[in-house]
Order: sequence, then structure tokens, then C-alpha cells
Amino acid sequence: MRTAVAARALGREVEPPIKANGDARFKDAAWTNNPAFLALHQLYGAGSKYLQELVDDARVDEMTRSKARFALEFM
Repeated sequence: MRTAVAARALGREVEPPIKANGDARFKDAAWTNNPAFLALHQLYGAGSKYLQELVDDARVDEMTRSKARFALEFM
């Protein structure tokens, strides 16, 4: 992640390690062209992925897991 942001800051074309996956909030090119926005997008994506994995790996019943996944959609 840091490498992609540093490369973008130096003006290089790079493929970010974490993709937007169809999230309309990140469609604007500024999220990949601007190094600061790219860093924010990557941090958001990494945090989101971590929380999804945390819910998936939690030792809870399926109803609780479904509720947690639903709550994550609003974050």
C-alpha cells in the first residue's frame, strides 16, 4: 500500500493494491490520481477488509453474523 502511494506521489502510474470493488463513492479519478486521496482510499479499503474478515471468523451464530455484516454495510 505504501509503495503504491509513494509511486503515485512521484508521478508514476501504479495499480493500487486494494480496489474499490464497484463502490460508487470511489469512482472519481481523484481517488487514484491524487496521492493523498489514494492513501485514504487504501486505508479505508484495508480497514473494511479487516472488519469483514473479523466478522467472518467470529465464533457467533449465523443470525449474529448476518446482523454484523449488515451493520458493516453502513460504515
